[in-house]
Amino acid sequence: EGATCIDCHQNLVHKEVAETDLNESIKQGKMVLKPEKKDDDDEDEEDEE
Repeated sequence: EGATCIDCHQNLVHKEVAETDLNESIKQGKMVLKPEKKDDDDEDEEDEE
């Protein structure tokens, strides 16, 4: 929710960037980044070591 064409374009065509939260950015009047998601696979690897 709140993703824009710019968010997708930057990630597909250019280097990967943090995704903005469009709805929250509008509310606060400034750019707000979405929290980064952790991969479930990464957590499993840490447990095995």
